[in-house]
Amino acid sequence: MDDSIWEAARASRGWLDAANGTGQTELTCRILKLTEEAGEASAAWIGLLGQNPRKGVTHTREDVAAELATWPSPRWWPSRVWDSTRRRS
Repeated sequence: MDDSIWEAARASRGWLDAANGTGQTELTCRILKLTEEAGEASAAWIGLLGQNPRKGVTHTREDVAAELATWPSPRWWPSRVWDSTRRRS
């Protein structure tokens, strides 16, 4: 990733931190949002593969891509999570 993406993510995260804080409740909500989105992407992939015999094929590759495109970005991560993750990259 180039630095402009990281700068945009940091600016967005700062805005969200200022609006919602960075406490345990906010961190919990951000983690829950991430897992919710992962579940939706997983459901789309299962639907693409037709793995549920009751439903069959219910999704396309475009549906899966659309679900992945809605994943929360680093702007959802509280500062302390973002900063420790960024240092590892």
